[in-house]
Amino acid sequence: MDQGKLKSNLILITYAILLFLSLQNWGLIMNVIREVFHLIVPFIYGFIIAYLLHRPFNFFYNKIFKFDNKCKYKILKHIRKPIALVTTYLVIIIIFIGIISLLVPHLITSIETLTRDLPAHYKAAQEFAETIFKDLHIPSEFILEVQQYATQIVQQIISFLYSALPNIVDSIFNITSGITNIIFGIIISVYLLSSKEKLVLQSKKILLAFTPNHFAYHIIRISQLTHKTFSNFISGQILDAFILGLMCFISMSILKMPYALLISVIIGTSNMIPILGPILGAIPTTFIILMANPTHPMQAVWFIILIIVLQQIDGDIIYPRVVGNSIGLSGLWVMFAILVAGGKFGIIGMIIGVPTFAIIYTLLREATYFKLQQKKISLTDIDAKEKDIED
Repeated sequence: MDQGKLKSNLILITYAILLFLSLQNWGLIMNVIREVFHLIVPFIYGFIIAYLLHRPFNFFYNKIFKFDNKCKYKILKHIRKPIALVTTYLVIIIIFIGIISLLVPHLITSIETLTRDLPAHYKAAQEFAETIFKDLHIPSEFILEVQQYATQIVQQIISFLYSALPNIVDSIFNITSGITNIIFGIIISVYLLSSKEKLVLQSKKILLAFTPNHFAYHIIRISQLTHKTFSNFISGQILDAFILGLMCFISMSILKMPYALLISVIIGTSNMIPILGPILGAIPTTFIILMANPTHPMQAVWFIILIIVLQQIDGDIIYPRVVGNSIGLSGLWVMFAILVAGGKFGIIGMIIGVPTFAIIYTLLREATYFKLQQKKISLTDIDAKEKDIED
């Protein structure tokens, strides 16, 4: 047996032994992974915060505090990065506090009002439906059955609304219990933002030093593609959701529709999820409009028309300019990514599934073109063969 084959067999046996030991001690391994994960949670928070803030930081660093060589005060060049960092965090904190102070009280008031008035709205809707049923001469048995189903649905909705605020309080308490991790995460994000160029350079050096060149450059290329795709997608989705929510609030205020702020927040937030988001947001908000004025169901119809018009404006004008072609996926693959990632990881999966699948799709497309070139097969030849098959 030659040395190369012996080496391959030894590697295969080693992998088999490691796999067997891993399966035998799977519970222990998972416990170790959980412990390690709990230890690095502040670093995960820090990375997420730094990644979300890197664009505002770059804006302040490269645009606002870009001091040229003619600047009289040389010290400004040395404190340029600290000034940009402090400005970034101050602006974000001010925006965050402003949103909470302006939005949260109105949202709580809207939820409390809706919860308090829902039984009265239901009674009015029931009386209105009974009048319609009598005018149409619908049998009383059918009316009774519809009332029973409606009563069950409304009771479930009331229970959900009454439990919403305690759940929010519990969520706030859970967040507060992990306040230490969040504080450390913010501190770590400051270090990451201030040293990101140095950290990236160090990572590249380590990768090139300990891995083959072709593998290292391939990893660097994937990292650059991942950063570009996620950065463009997340920032674009946030801006698009804000614009759509603002348009919804202004339109509903002009049309004097109820719960304009609450509904606009739901519409804007749900729009963070591509394709399915508008549908998920329109269903509960239409029900809220209908319950707010059950004797005038046309208001809910006008609301649906308004949402359709806003979605068309967003899809045809705003979204292409804000997000652009950063995803690089057709509607079919976007839907596939949402359903698969959403089914496995919930709402977070629906949001990050699309850019993740876009990266996989781009790499697969590049690999496919590379293999076709190796085989000296042109796309023109493939198109010609497809036409021959169709004929």
